[in-house]
Amino acid sequence: FLNSRDSEHSWKEHDFCFSFCIFWAYFRAVISYSCETSMQSLLQAGFIPGKLFLS
Repeated sequence: FLNSRDSEHSWKEHDFCFSFCIFWAYFRAVISYSCETSMQSLLQAGFIPGKLFLS
């Protein structure tokens, strides 16, 4: 069905994709979290109008 070299290669690719997906999800979570907190602090400081933020 599959020889060992091919399956090993696909598993290495799958491993890389899996790690990259985890890294990307973590990266996006950090970015969105920092964006949210900075937006909230700007909102509290009164730099951003509430209706602009909520729209």
